[in-house]
Amino acid sequence: MDKNKQIRWGLIIVTLFFVGLAVDHFFLHILFQEKLKEQQRQEEVIPTTEKPEALKLETHPSSPTAVQLEDSQSTAGSQAGFQEKATACMGPELGKSATPDDLVSELEKTNPVVKSQFQLENTHIQLPDGSQRRLHMIIADNTNHKNARELRYYKMDADGLPERIDLKPEQTYNPKPEFVQSLISQGTIIYHETKDTKTLKDGTSMVLTKINDKVFEFQIFNPGGKTLSCREMACLCR
Repeated sequence: MDKNKQIRWGLIIVTLFFVGLAVDHFFLHILFQEKLKEQQRQEEVIPTTEKPEALKLETHPSSPTAVQLEDSQSTAGSQAGFQEKATACMGPELGKSATPDDLVSELEKTNPVVKSQFQLENTHIQLPDGSQRRLHMIIADNTNHKNARELRYYKMDADGLPERIDLKPEQTYNPKPEFVQSLISQGTIIYHETKDTKTLKDGTSMVLTKINDKVFEFQIFNPGGKTLSCREMACLCR
């Protein structure tokens, strides 16, 4: 075989070798990886276990703090877990508190409140005939009065949906406590929610939500830069 033929055959063999490598790479690496990714995507869309049905607290739908918990386990928490997070954020003394109510009470006792700012109040009452009324008190945003409050009054229709009851301007904006009490005294309170912002003596600030006079949710921002956020016994310290 002359030298030119040897070169041609050599080039052909080298070419076939690299073509084989390219084919091998395509099938073993590209197609296989794509097939594997497709299989993983199919497995991801198969549901595993469904979440428990969401827990809902019946607050007024227009309330900015109406609570809809994602699931019962997300807020169950434990006393040990609560105390661990409280200790990490607030120190060992406050970390001994058994419940959110105890923690807030002890914090305010040792570090008095110097300023309190109303945020909202929801009151649900049931009348003697079984119908319901709802009082929704919020910060008014359409008056020039500082810290003005606005009262919204509702009745529940046949479908259980709120229907607003018109009030006079003097009954709506900064209503007298006597008037508010006259609405409440028509029936029995079945739900009561309050939300306030408090500033403590050392500069600690706290956003506190109570439901039926028990601490339900709070955020405490201490001067050291840490924030304790709790919903019932489930907490985060950041």
